[in-house]
Amino acid sequence: MANAFIASEYNPFHNGHLHHIEETRKHGADNIICVMSGNFVQRGSVAVAQKHLRAGTAVLSGADLVIELPLKYAISTASYFAEGFIKTAKATGLDGFISFGAKDSLETLNEVKNIVFSNEAEEFCNKCITEGISYPKAKALYTEKFGNKNLSAALSDANNILALEYLRARDKLYPEIGVLAIERRGSLHDSDDISGNITSAGNIRRILYDEISREDAINRLFEIKNYVPEGAFNELLSSYSSGTFPSSPESFELVQFARLLTLSNKDFLKINNVTGGLENRITEGISRCNNIQELCDFVKSKVFTHSRLRQIMLSACLGVTKDQLDAPLQYIRVLAFNDKGRALLNTMRKSAFVPVITNISQADTSDSLTAIDVKADVLAGKLFNLCLPCPLQGNTEYDIPPVYIQADY
Repeated sequence: MANAFIASEYNPFHNGHLHHIEETRKHGADNIICVMSGNFVQRGSVAVAQKHLRAGTAVLSGADLVIELPLKYAISTASYFAEGFIKTAKATGLDGFISFGAKDSLETLNEVKNIVFSNEAEEFCNKCITEGISYPKAKALYTEKFGNKNLSAALSDANNILALEYLRARDKLYPEIGVLAIERRGSLHDSDDISGNITSAGNIRRILYDEISREDAINRLFEIKNYVPEGAFNELLSSYSSGTFPSSPESFELVQFARLLTLSNKDFLKINNVTGGLENRITEGISRCNNIQELCDFVKSKVFTHSRLRQIMLSACLGVTKDQLDAPLQYIRVLAFNDKGRALLNTMRKSAFVPVITNISQADTSDSLTAIDVKADVLAGKLFNLCLPCPLQGNTEYDIPPVYIQADY
């Protein structure tokens, strides 16, 4: 039985994701295992829907098992995001291959990877950073200088950038696992283009959020119906009716800024990528600004872009430190499954290198490293709950079980 691992956010799940799963099956996958971000995502923001809801829509749309990409990786840089994905796939003890979407072919991606992740490239990029050039721009400059313009163009696509990080992490951590690159279909990452019944998750979020009032939210929800699989849309509609979808980024940013007000320079120094006096700039900005947008505008530079700063601010808010990122994976959290997924779980309970849990209460908090990750997960769950139209009662990290979807074979 061939197992395919897919790194995902499904924020929300849409027809492009469905195409990826279907193509992965056509290329020999018997089981689809999605490693999905939880309630917060890499762009440094709250997810549009609660993680169990998003995981359930993935299983309804063709996945067999959804496990959580640990929070510390899900909200970090592309390199840590990719390493977290590969570490989680390896920790299951299951063999198979990774599958990801990309604009360019696997052959092209491997060629670019061998250029941009060389020691020489790292030295070149570090020098560029001291001159005020961002790391992504420096990589593109190096590729153009020592490769060619066509290869450099591959670095302009967000999916390619993540794909390159998956390949590097795979080479470093799990070289024996196979690789499949699926050509991305339809609109580019985060664009507002529409191609038939496919548009980006970013555009779907814009439709849901932009200049919206509660009165016309239901109309906005039906605007996305054409871009989302039927089963997934029905789940979103049901959650809208119960007041648990969509989340409110504005509500979270208010809570987030209040949390940042309590932090000191020393707290920010513990966060990944906070170097070169950035902690002083952040704390000065907090004293001068009134919200996250103003703060990022105040602190941003050629090196520290908005997206990088949002990752830093979110990590600080949730207490995710550089030490946590560098610590081993502590557990595998199950979010959703079907009958095939249940069989996989039975296998994983024997094969996995770390505990496989279905509830955060099953994590062994007598271990200090596990306790740190659990604390961050619980805080993330509580803060996410505050962003819902009708906040859920209780502690969702303990109260919500994995979603079981009976498979229709």
